[in-house]
Amino acid sequence: MSFLNLSKYPPSLLFSLMTLGGMFFLLWFAEGMQNRFSRMLDIYGRVPMFYYLVHWYLIHTTMFLVLFMQGFGIGDFRFGFSFGRPEQANGLGLPGVYAIWLSIVVILFPFCKWYGKYKSTHREKWWLQYL
Repeated sequence: MSFLNLSKYPPSLLFSLMTLGGMFFLLWFAEGMQNRFSRMLDIYGRVPMFYYLVHWYLIHTTMFLVLFMQGFGIGDFRFGFSFGRPEQANGLGLPGVYAIWLSIVVILFPFCKWYGKYKSTHREKWWLQYL
């Protein structure tokens, strides 16, 4: 079972192979499915860069809101590798992180759907294919 002793950072070949193998298995399993859930995932898949950019800013804004609600002030933030997180103990537990993650995915759904329609109806704007 030592092959399951993976390290994500620094990236290891074993970690990449395990995650890609699982992803390819799920892709094979779900490729022929046509249901409501797969159509919802398709909306996110049509606008990946848009989703990534918007969710990145939304997550970091949410992080600062959570830190302010926990009583931290601007003087407590340490920018750099920690993206502004204070040195003191902070943050949420795993259920809170999953709740925020799911909320952001749900909040961005109508925006991704709108942008996907906009992107498909404005093919003359060549730069939209990159966003």
